[in-house]
Amino acid sequence: KLGETLTKIRAWIGGKSIVAKNQKVKISGTSKFTKPDLTPSIGDFIESKFGYKAGLTPNQKEFIRRGGRMEVVKWTPDTGAKAASSGTGAVGGGLWDKVKDFFGW
Repeated sequence: KLGETLTKIRAWIGGKSIVAKNQKVKISGTSKFTKPDLTPSIGDFIESKFGYKAGLTPNQKEFIRRGGRMEVVKWTPDTGAKAASSGTGAVGGGLWDKVKDFFGW
């Protein structure tokens, strides 16, 4: 839940509001579904991961592989957030330092 909370803060800072959590989304061309953590009012679905070994589920990977738009935000205790939109590898960051500064950590 920590990763999701940090990701909500990150979305809010980026001007996005969250309209749903764990919304069931059909994977194109299959009978399978996935449930991204967050659905923003604008932009891609958002999946948040926390920890060094946290990864996507097989259905999340299939969703992205089949053209689904999902921003994946990974948090680790010391590296901050790295985001990849639909697996493109775009990198964000520095937010973890801002959060630590805000809370005085």
